[in-house]
Amino acid sequence: MEETEKELTSKVNINVQSLSDLERAIYLDYGPEGVMIFRMANKEMTIEEMTKELGIDEKKVEDIIEKMKGRYIYVEEKEEQKHIEEVKEKEKIYIDVPKKAPLDNISSVALVSELTLKFGPTAKKIYEMIDGKLDVIEIAASNLIGLAYVDNLMWFLAEKRAATFIRLDENDIKRKYGSIGLKIFNQYGREGLFLYLLLDKTADPIAALKYSELEPGIGVEAMDYILKVIDAPITFNKKDALTILKR
Repeated sequence: MEETEKELTSKVNINVQSLSDLERAIYLDYGPEGVMIFRMANKEMTIEEMTKELGIDEKKVEDIIEKMKGRYIYVEEKEEQKHIEEVKEKEKIYIDVPKKAPLDNISSVALVSELTLKFGPTAKKIYEMIDGKLDVIEIAASNLIGLAYVDNLMWFLAEKRAATFIRLDENDIKRKYGSIGLKIFNQYGREGLFLYLLLDKTADPIAALKYSELEPGIGVEAMDYILKVIDAPITFNKKDALTILKR
């Protein structure tokens, strides 16, 4: 796990709202430069070309690529040249634990006001819950709101430099959610684990699916898998569930 301070450069201009879920995760870990490097890697640009395009030194580009290997990109390098031959996106979005950045009282009050105006009254409650221990899926599940809302709130805090984020790796997830939680995560990512928490909170598969705001087809398959993994004594008909969710 690591916290990465993001430093904007004159040649990097990223619209956070336009980023995909994968790119937003990269943004939180490696800043705007990380997103640009990820995109350039997909275009098979050399490190030298990336350096010129971004206006940052080659060492920083190399460091970011090295940290992204195996997590966000797959890289095969020929010894005779620093060239990215192949990049494979990893669709799984990992789980972040937000931590408040130090703010003075005036700045904190102003931030809460801005959060409330932009995201509604729930935003204030969520901001107050941030303690460096609760992860984003716990925060979303405890408030019975979708991950998209919490994600957008976290991106906003990241842009305001009001929060930093720690990424949970698979060992952390196993320690926190047990072997069953890790199994669900490995099969359906953080969305599956989120659904698992919602099921625990509601004790109702259909209610959990509705609160999750997941696409019905994906959500129903994930719920069916979860119920089988935990051996829940609950009757769950996928066809009936889909009919209810699509009403």
